[in-house]
Amino acid sequence: MQKGPIKNPEEMKKKILVSAAKNFAKKGYAGTSLKDIALTAKVSKGGLYHHFSNKEDLFFVVCTENINTTMKKTMDFFEKRQNLQMCEEDTLLEDLEEYYDSVVVGTKDLERLWIEGMMESDHNPKLRKLLLGIEKETGKWGLETLKQIRDTTNLLKNYSDSELYDIMNGFGSLYRGTLVGRIMGKDTKELRRSWIQTVYAIYKSKK
Repeated sequence: MQKGPIKNPEEMKKKILVSAAKNFAKKGYAGTSLKDIALTAKVSKGGLYHHFSNKEDLFFVVCTENINTTMKKTMDFFEKRQNLQMCEEDTLLEDLEEYYDSVVVGTKDLERLWIEGMMESDHNPKLRKLLLGIEKETGKWGLETLKQIRDTTNLLKNYSDSELYDIMNGFGSLYRGTLVGRIMGKDTKELRRSWIQTVYAIYKSKK
């Protein structure tokens, strides 16, 4: 366990976050203590408290980093496809398949963290408020993306902004449902096929 002055604060913070993610995914939010995280990270509790004042704040940062990682994967994917090539009709199905494999499906730890966040926020008002704030920000990005798709491609034609907002929320529900199915051990090929076909049908729909 680390002793003495902190020589590399950023490296210590990274070790704490990796340890926290593993512990939260394995033991759940309620079953994880700051002592567990410090022991796994091989740092002192004082070193941990230097960066995080309580378990809620630490859990929030872990969730935020995982969300940011998913968002970066999404944006990188779009950039590889020259922004909105992914949403052209002739390549849509193939690109959705690749998107599912490279972005939607994460590691087991990441998926369990999502589930833990949703479960804990049900009876933790502070955490619920924090996670809703993250969802609001990601929702803004998602809505702007759908509006751009509607306005620059032949997909999602004639939907109003408010209807696209509902579709964006539906995508979020589909994603969370896919995570729950994977955690429950449902057939992964079936989940993959259902996600791809559902999103494909929505993109192709026109009013």
